[in-house]
Amino acid sequence: MPPQSIVWNNMKTLVLGTANFGGSYGVAQKTDFSSEEIEDILLWSSGKISELDTSEDYRGSHNAISNHSQKFKITSKINLNKMSGIEELAGRLSRVNDELNLAKLERILLRPHFTDPVFTLRALEELAKLQISGLVSQIGLTIYDTQELEFFSENIDIPITFQVPMNFFNMDFQGLVAGSKKRFSKYKFYVRSIFLQGLLLMKPDEIPSHLKAAVEPLTTLNQELAKRKLSLLEATIALIKEQDWISGVVIGVASLEELKQNLKVLATDTKLDLSFLKILPDVPREISDPRRW
Repeated sequence: MPPQSIVWNNMKTLVLGTANFGGSYGVAQKTDFSSEEIEDILLWSSGKISELDTSEDYRGSHNAISNHSQKFKITSKINLNKMSGIEELAGRLSRVNDELNLAKLERILLRPHFTDPVFTLRALEELAKLQISGLVSQIGLTIYDTQELEFFSENIDIPITFQVPMNFFNMDFQGLVAGSKKRFSKYKFYVRSIFLQGLLLMKPDEIPSHLKAAVEPLTTLNQELAKRKLSLLEATIALIKEQDWISGVVIGVASLEELKQNLKVLATDTKLDLSFLKILPDVPREISDPRRW
């Protein structure tokens, strides 16, 4: 049986992201994990981290974690844009379970259809039936925009999980959900992309040319954090800890040592005055939304 979720401050669950377990992921990762490195990470994480996050479209990720899947609660994702009909959903879910060597998945999240929100609502209804049948414990949506949350929350009556981005360059969901807690109280929120796929951890002079618009806001952010004697990692963890609307946070790593360092920072009690965010230069959507990179 998987361990009980390890939580920290305000009952947030730490989730290990595995998007890079099958290949490079994010702007900062230079090399792929070896199978030995993945094995070391999963063996070390067992008993310390209770949840993994993956997806059917993270190339090789399901296979990479399948031998250890019984030790964790696992969230995976299905992309509705790769389906031609709702009737395919049951087969897709069964295939995910088979690939992960599981009889029942902890959580499945749907990637909404790009142009047909009604299709997404129908798929979620079908997924709720599969939930009742015992193929999955929890269901939800992984989304990018607050407009999506506005729409789906108005058209969904069942309690689901939303996975959303949140970082120093994208505080949109924090503004909406934290400001309307009663309205969204029936939902769980997990946050991802807390380092913006590694962009926020890069040195400004290492940022690739197509993302040069990130240099000015990142430079200012680093300068403000330096005044407070905080690293970007420490500040990000402090930011997430302060959000009582968040149930869990997905963190990806580039090495086992990085994972150990993240857990060390998680164990510290760091306070962060966010007033400096007001002076950060505006971050263009082409930077804050990695779909546009």
